[in-house]
Amino acid sequence: MSTASLEAADLQALVDTLESSSRIQRQKAAEELNKIAHDDINSLVPYVKNFINALDIPEAKTRWQCIEVLEQMLATDVKGLDKALPGVENSLYEEDFGIIRLASFRFLCAYGLLSKAHSEKVWPYISEAVQFCHGDPEFNDMLIALQRFAQGKISPTVKEELKERMRFDAESNKGVIAKRATKIIEILS
Repeated sequence: MSTASLEAADLQALVDTLESSSRIQRQKAAEELNKIAHDDINSLVPYVKNFINALDIPEAKTRWQCIEVLEQMLATDVKGLDKALPGVENSLYEEDFGIIRLASFRFLCAYGLLSKAHSEKVWPYISEAVQFCHGDPEFNDMLIALQRFAQGKISPTVKEELKERMRFDAESNKGVIAKRATKIIEILS
């Protein structure tokens, strides 16, 4: 379903379903809204608070879909996405679902690359996640997000700390992890 085929009332109903008492309905709504976000993120900007509120939903699938929508909103002029940080941080430490950790990490990197102040705000979470998730199946994808972060408007302090954090992987690992870590160091140098 694309936004072209959705009336405003239908879109509102779909967003309202994020607060449904039915886990299955919430998951289906979040999945559909994530698809809509890929086609037309601007149609979902008026519902930013609904997506932030959905970060308190118990099931991981709904939360990671909503985090992905919020990440896409970072490319718009929407205000208030800093209010998503507590929910994203909680999802970053979801032990049972790597996909939600990855979505959270990507959001934090995308948020942090927007400005020096943003980078300093999220760097403690990013730094800890690099250690916490090291060796996870999603770690390579996290390094891809970290490479984009390194290319952003991050503060000099964050640049230096990120370089230091990546040195271990660049020097101690082999293969793609070492190459990605080395690339990040090169970007920051």
